[in-house]
Amino acid sequence: MPKTRNPTRQETYASSQSVPNIIWQQILIATKMRLGARGPVGDLADNSLTFRVSPHSTGVYKFAIKLEPSDTYKVTLWRLQGAKAEAVETADDIYFDALGEALERLAQRESDRRVAGART
Repeated sequence: MPKTRNPTRQETYASSQSVPNIIWQQILIATKMRLGARGPVGDLADNSLTFRVSPHSTGVYKFAIKLEPSDTYKVTLWRLQGAKAEAVETADDIYFDALGEALERLAQRESDRRVAGART
């Protein structure tokens, strides 16, 4: 059986400082809790992070956050229905310090749309 080695400090630091991990760290815990955020998955090649949220009693959603060349984020909210995924809304040019607010705003707009649609 081949011997496994422990990662060096440099390797551990490099992986913890990857773009997806940094994005996840920039979202406040309170925001993650309000959104019901879970299951973060990073894409190192695309400099992006996706995670599921369930801010509503019905429906499952996923946020995709991508670091753009302008050093801002593009945030997309996806609605998941079975095997289908539909982009609900996108926000561009989001700075890191406004990321949590943007996530909550997009989730709230979708919640408001769902409530308005249920009333009609």
